[in-house]
Amino acid sequence: MKRTPQKTPAHSGKSFWLFVLVGLVFWTSSDTFVLAGSADATEAATENACTNGSFEILGVNGFPVDWGPVGRQVSVSEDAHSGQRSLRMVRTAETVTSETGLNRTRLITELKGGVDFWYKAISASPGTNLNIYVIPINEEGVERTGSPRATFTVPEDHIGDGQWHHARLKYDYTDNPKVKSVHFAARIVGPAGELLLDDFQYISRVGPVPLIKKLMLEEDTKQPGRSGKVRVLLTNAGDEPARDVHLVVQTAGAMKGPTAELQLPVLAPEEIKPLYFPLPMIRQQAVMITATAKCGELSDTRRLELNP
Repeated sequence: MKRTPQKTPAHSGKSFWLFVLVGLVFWTSSDTFVLAGSADATEAATENACTNGSFEILGVNGFPVDWGPVGRQVSVSEDAHSGQRSLRMVRTAETVTSETGLNRTRLITELKGGVDFWYKAISASPGTNLNIYVIPINEEGVERTGSPRATFTVPEDHIGDGQWHHARLKYDYTDNPKVKSVHFAARIVGPAGELLLDDFQYISRVGPVPLIKKLMLEEDTKQPGRSGKVRVLLTNAGDEPARDVHLVVQTAGAMKGPTAELQLPVLAPEEIKPLYFPLPMIRQQAVMITATAKCGELSDTRRLELNP
């Protein structure tokens, strides 16, 4: 059964309505097959710059059109955020290739904007990062532009939680004349990990993006285990001011206490706001602290597990 995403943006990669008018099949130049007389021609006129961002259209090799694997164990999965397919990357200690990931074969020519996507992080060994990139490319089709990649790293506490997560990553290469196009890409950086990706699309602006950079407990040095405060480093990773950011901090376990809530009127792009919440309790058992920041349709959650 098709799962409906929380919000389906305009021109989503899965908005393919095929009305069969003529019972003919023909091959396209990208080695995919379509039904003649379908509505694909209409869709193509308004398609997103990140074509086939939901990995639904496969080539004759069984891999999603307009995308290319980097290394081995990069394939299609039926565990999808929406539709029937997602993209699966797996890296193990036995993987022989130096990289495991995904690149575009049809580059994005928009040099400013963002990438909107969904991910499910299955696993990652210690020291492994699951990264989404925007990679600047020069006129020769290689990365040598002098500009860094825009990078999103999957938060550690999202790994293994079994959930699909929504994220956005902004980029701007308009000030570098060497950059002619970009890859939307992904890599497993480290010894071992597994990552599912779905519903990629280009957006002209990412808007406000709440991001909890760090969640930690600062215990009172004079009363360790008996008194302290939760420290939250909150930022806006977007390209527009975040207004009415709602932050909730909860504790569960031996130090379970009342929910702390805070409303920030505005948070500028890249502004970092340190926030503190007192915890005057005794820690005798394992404790879970959860912080969630929400602005509009996007939210970010971090969890911190503490042991006695």
